[in-house]
Amino acid sequence: MFTCKVCNRQFESEIYKATEVRFGLGHKFDYIHCPHCNCVQIKDIPENLSDYYSSDYYSLQERAESDNNGFIRRTMRKYLLRYRMDGRNVVGKLMTKLDKGAFEWIVPNMMSFSSSVLDVGCGTGRTILKLAQSGVTNVSGIDPYISKDITYNLPHNRQVVIRKKAIEELTGQYDVITLNHVMEHLSEPHRALEAISKVMHKDSTLVMALPIMSNFAWSHYGIEAHQFTDAPRHLFIYSIDSLTQLASQHGLQLVRQQPYFYPKILFDVYGNMSENIKNIDKELLIKQLLETNDTGHAYVYFKTKG
Repeated sequence: MFTCKVCNRQFESEIYKATEVRFGLGHKFDYIHCPHCNCVQIKDIPENLSDYYSSDYYSLQERAESDNNGFIRRTMRKYLLRYRMDGRNVVGKLMTKLDKGAFEWIVPNMMSFSSSVLDVGCGTGRTILKLAQSGVTNVSGIDPYISKDITYNLPHNRQVVIRKKAIEELTGQYDVITLNHVMEHLSEPHRALEAISKVMHKDSTLVMALPIMSNFAWSHYGIEAHQFTDAPRHLFIYSIDSLTQLASQHGLQLVRQQPYFYPKILFDVYGNMSENIKNIDKELLIKQLLETNDTGHAYVYFKTKG
């Protein structure tokens, strides 16, 4: 009998063995599936979990302030960002056709160029650097796995600072808080959301981008679905239901969910097309997965209750 670390209910579960794939280590880890909230979670968190976050991990790779930051690129990104914010910039609308994924997590009326934005678990700052380079003036980040605080010096005497800090050390208040592929890595989700809720005001928005339990992926691939290829770093693969229950316990309510699609969902962890979907109309399948919110990834939005 197990107790779910998300919904706190007891359950019986088969043991599913996931393999570490990203770095080719081949280590095996036990996962369990809660039938109450549909969250798959690691059975025992490794004591040496930090050993699985080397400097080669994608979010911790060094980056320069000038990366992809030419004047024309900055200007086009600013137009695109303005369109994401208020839907009114014609050039920005055109840019979204050329770069559909850029700032797609920003929804109308969620933020402005002067909003205070905190990126939790930002690594070396890929997301907040793009925001700052595109005109957002008050961005910052925290990450406990960086080796030391990072300061980026941008034009016009602006700085972007990332602190080596844990979620529990957060202070102040922020208009927008982002967890970009972070929530699934957090070993104590209740403590994390409790800390985050304390730095949110009544108009704040918490945005998570993360892998989500997919009925399609789970039924076709099980523990070999791509959501689990980052074992043991992916401690939890949440369902929307489990995230809603978790957030509710900390004074937060789900206000929006927005699926997005990774082509990897059509492949198993070794990159070979699964035999049982080889002959499926893939465009139709993607359309159906998007329509049913079953793509295996989502942007999920929360606000404080009341």
